[in-house]
Amino acid sequence: MVYLDLGRYFDDYSFNEFEEAIYYGQLEKVIDLVSKDEALKLSEHALHIAFLRRKKTVFSELVKLNCIITDQTYRAILWANETSYLELLPANSELLEKVKIEIANSNLSQAASYVSTDEPLSIQDALLKIEQALKQGADINKCSSYNSLTPLQVAAVQPNLKILELLLANGARPDLLTSDDKNALRHILENRFTTSSIRKRSLKIFKKHNSYPIPKLNFKDKLNLFFGNPIEKCWPDSELSFFR
Repeated sequence: MVYLDLGRYFDDYSFNEFEEAIYYGQLEKVIDLVSKDEALKLSEHALHIAFLRRKKTVFSELVKLNCIITDQTYRAILWANETSYLELLPANSELLEKVKIEIANSNLSQAASYVSTDEPLSIQDALLKIEQALKQGADINKCSSYNSLTPLQVAAVQPNLKILELLLANGARPDLLTSDDKNALRHILENRFTTSSIRKRSLKIFKKHNSYPIPKLNFKDKLNLFFGNPIEKCWPDSELSFFR
């Protein structure tokens, strides 16, 4: 057994002779080992190691040998946008489609939180990325595995009106609740960092796209709401059901 460096994917992982041969791109040895032991085709790491090391000839041969293709391998190829490797894999795989949608969901959530990503997006880029993710089959109401929020709830943290409008226009559900039993609009209206202008315009956007009415406010309550007072001080309890 030997220890080889493949970054965080294989921290402290002990490679066997077969996996070591893949790592170093020793094609003849890989074929010979499989011919002697068919069980090696069941290695969940074989194709993944070949891809991470960019050993394309070995990768292609492993596919021909019907080695196991895992979601981890599909995910790595798709994230790296290595279409030449993707073309070597079986077409129309259910697992491939599943991973594509998973990545589309992740891209949608990242675009909705455009300023909170490792590489902040411009509004235009975020809108484009949202549209692309939806075309790729992303579920607009899917909770992220990272923060358990839907794209609309993510967008409510640091709201941009164009992003809110796009999400709602494409079926984002405003009634879904976060872990603290509040919906997206309530988070926007109660966020003390949200300007009064954003609160007002967000309310109009949600009214435009909702299938049920948001209770009306008198002038005094509007002032309370738009300048950051808790929602309970603006609407009577009987009319707060929309926000729960």
